[in-house]
Amino acid sequence: MDFPKSVAGVGLVDGKFVDENKATGQAGSLIPSAWGNAVTDELLNVVRAAGLNPAEGNNTQLLQAIGIMLANQGSALNRYPTVPAVKGDDEIYVRGRGEMIWTETAYFVGYRSPHCGRPVDGHTNVPLTREVDAVGGLLSKTDYAGLWAYAQEQALVVTQAVWTANVGAHYFVDVSGTQFRIPDLRNMFRRFTGTDADTANARTL
Repeated sequence: MDFPKSVAGVGLVDGKFVDENKATGQAGSLIPSAWGNAVTDELLNVVRAAGLNPAEGNNTQLLQAIGIMLANQGSALNRYPTVPAVKGDDEIYVRGRGEMIWTETAYFVGYRSPHCGRPVDGHTNVPLTREVDAVGGLLSKTDYAGLWAYAQEQALVVTQAVWTANVGAHYFVDVSGTQFRIPDLRNMFRRFTGTDADTANARTL
């Protein structure tokens, strides 16, 4: 950022602010709005780049941001403690959630896992922070905005009647203005698309 040098009517001398001097008639420095806004924007850019949401009453965020960046400087991807609300890079890495890609669709704008909506085999008693238990439960459209957007993008949203008649299918239901239903994949084998091509190999128990 360039600092202005001597500016008439502003009171900058050699690019530095000066106090008023009544003896010499030197006016005290005034801060140009463009310069003040530029300084503010530069500071906010550092805070946001570290994955923090700027808070007017918090005067420690720049220090926090620098600490986060120094701790993560050895990573190939930018690592964040939480998912940033604004875009920093196209690809980031969030602790506990893994790789996140900046996504812009008709249904969602923000960071989202490239695996969002993909069924995975869980290995823990309680789903990890990046997982939900596919047992047909209800989720918040706000808390799981990326997943709800995925369901709409892939045309997987059906009525409750269709969902009930096809339990085990990868379908979602628009339940209300705040909630949606996820698939119930319990007691199901993965069959992908098509029919039971391996019927000839089935054995009677």
